[in-house]
Amino acid sequence: MIDLIKRLFSSREESAITIQVGSLREWQDSKEKEAEAERQIALSHAKARAQEILDEIKNSVETLRTAKLINPKITTREFQFMEGNRNFYIQRTEMLTKQIEGTATEGADSFIKLNHAALNDFSASTLRSFQVLQQYFEHETRPVVSHIAELGRTIQELDKRIHSEKYPQLESIGRDIAAFFNNEKRKKELADDIVKIHEEQAANAKELEQLESQKQALLDSPDFEEYAKLAKEKEHSQQNLKNMEDGLNAEFCSLERPLRKYARISLDHETLAAAYSEDPLAALMKDAGLKILQVIADMQGLLAKGKLELKEKETAKVLKQLGSLDRAYFESIKNNYEKETAENQRLEAAILASHAKKQLDGLEIRLEENQGLKHSLDEKEKNLKLKHESINLASDREKIERQIGQLLKKKINIAL
Repeated sequence: MIDLIKRLFSSREESAITIQVGSLREWQDSKEKEAEAERQIALSHAKARAQEILDEIKNSVETLRTAKLINPKITTREFQFMEGNRNFYIQRTEMLTKQIEGTATEGADSFIKLNHAALNDFSASTLRSFQVLQQYFEHETRPVVSHIAELGRTIQELDKRIHSEKYPQLESIGRDIAAFFNNEKRKKELADDIVKIHEEQAANAKELEQLESQKQALLDSPDFEEYAKLAKEKEHSQQNLKNMEDGLNAEFCSLERPLRKYARISLDHETLAAAYSEDPLAALMKDAGLKILQVIADMQGLLAKGKLELKEKETAKVLKQLGSLDRAYFESIKNNYEKETAENQRLEAAILASHAKKQLDGLEIRLEENQGLKHSLDEKEKNLKLKHESINLASDREKIERQIGQLLKKKINIAL
């Protein structure tokens, strides 16, 4: 092997060797193929042995499953406790065999990693149940544990062979050469991406400047002044509507429970009373004939007779509240709400028809989109620069020189 390397790179008389990284590939590839062939043989043998052990585990599990107690004279509670632990231990063991069988097509590293994890998880999760079963089925559990331990040793032995020290330097050099070329390529790609980002940032900045200028011109225009006036009036109108709704809700707050009670016993006004108890304003606007007045009269009569089953103080409070609600009150609320609603709708229509509003909405959308784009571009530029600066090709080269130097026992200079 050493002779081959020396023929590739140098003669005995040279004290320092200058090489091209690309010339290492043929040597590296051939040695990696040899190492991989050995690994595959070891992996195949380990998988075959693992399957044999799994079959033995399955047989042992069946023996445990059907095993009878040597001393059946135990309490029902003890029997249930034993059965629960046996079933759990068998279930976890069967799960383990399925997990390991599921790794049959995995490569060496994945096969080892997955099975180590499965075995560790099995040991941790079954410790308690195993200890319990030792008291009842010591003879039957011993083969299961023995086979699982052998399975662990098989995986461990494979791990040692796959990651032996036979070609550590060679593998390390191969990885670092590949990493160097990848880093070189990536660093160039990042530099190109940074240039593109700068171009996009410049275009974005120009677009934002133009949009801000257009927005300011619109805000200073007579059209926008008219729109702002309409918007303020609409806000005032909406507040008036809310105040009316809040006021009516306050009047009906103490009547909610009595109305629900009345709805349950009324034959004629069940739906109307329930509607007023849930949403007084919506019910009032739909109550064309103000049938609520009849409901109030009925409730007053029932309250006087104690039919709504309210306490004395609450009855007096409700009667007082009902007495304050007359036709004039409801007609006033209804008429004012209808007028204010009409005014609110008129203002809404005027706002929607406003050319300034449409222009402003369009500009706001575009500004928001471009601000988002600016933030995204700035983050991309920052991340790209960090990644570009983090790639140190000189350090990569020096590492490869040291490793090959240790292998060949020569000073190495790599020309890139």
